[in-house]
Amino acid sequence: MEARCFWRPGNGREAELRLTSDSTMDDARMLPTEGWQRLRAVEQKGGRGRSGAEWRSEKGDMTATWSLNQRILKRIDPGLLQTSIGAEIASRLSMDCKWPNDLMHEGEKAGGILLESGSNQESIRVGVGINRYPGEFGEAPTSGWSETIGESEAEVVFRMVDAAIASIAENHSRLPHLSTSELMASTWSNLSRTISTGIIASTKTSEVRITALEKSGELQILDSSVMENCGDVDGILMTF
Repeated sequence: MEARCFWRPGNGREAELRLTSDSTMDDARMLPTEGWQRLRAVEQKGGRGRSGAEWRSEKGDMTATWSLNQRILKRIDPGLLQTSIGAEIASRLSMDCKWPNDLMHEGEKAGGILLESGSNQESIRVGVGINRYPGEFGEAPTSGWSETIGESEAEVVFRMVDAAIASIAENHSRLPHLSTSELMASTWSNLSRTISTGIIASTKTSEVRITALEKSGELQILDSSVMENCGDVDGILMTF
């Protein structure tokens, strides 16, 4: 038996909206630490990705950051949290999730998820950036949600993403939290669908087979006859 629950994230309270933002990740530092807190920008001018890499957004893209209380890390490892959010968003936007945090369509990047926190802060910030239209970044072609769900406005996509993150992270008085095993199962279901399309995974020395997702968010990989965990995104290459 499967039960489905429906609710409006934040009890229907709207996200804080900025017409422009240098970085929603930085602006979200000022959000309260309690309740369902998120901030969206119509235009983001200085976004960033993993390890401080540049994230370029165009006006009309979806750029937003959610501020979650650090207490969530007592029940979900940050690695699993990042990957599960990416997989859930990808599923709702008819995209693929490339472990651990890239949103892909037909081998081209359409968006990404970034987690940040500080040792003296009570919140963990979840930044999400998704392209509306396909284009290029450097010499690499990129995709966008217009190729997967059609001509939807950024606000519509934000609400879809908001619901996806709320299904994992929002506290609701009438609903239990997903257990780690439930979260791992749903996340692995989304990841394995992408893996089954024919992704070639390899380390610096050989091709490997991805066999499972650990509760830490690491991938379990089979290299020849040796099973090991991989938590380093630079330690495994996935070719679509």
